[in-house]
Amino acid sequence: MKRYFYILLLLSFIFLFIFLVKTEFIIPDLPEPGWIIPSMVMLFLGFYTSTQSWRIALHSHGIRISHGKAIASHGLSIFAKYIPGKIWVILGRAGYIAEIKRKLSSTPSFL
Repeated sequence: MKRYFYILLLLSFIFLFIFLVKTEFIIPDLPEPGWIIPSMVMLFLGFYTSTQSWRIALHSHGIRISHGKAIASHGLSIFAKYIPGKIWVILGRAGYIAEIKRKLSSTPSFL
């Protein structure tokens, strides 16, 4: 049931966007096709670089995580930026790593 709700919501936004473009409330300014690929590469390289800096920062404090866990914990904080309250940006990363660390060791520890 939830899946159909999200599909319906997505379709509603797509049709709203099409309506707004046809009525010229939104006029999309599309870049030249030659710039799309380099901009996407730079977008993902920036995300990957930020993820690696997060992993290195954790490593310097004695917390070793894999690349996949670093991407997941950093990605959660990126999505948390859109939730009201900047505190979720910090809690998203810290909570994800704390959960992993709790699973790895039975003694309680604080980040």
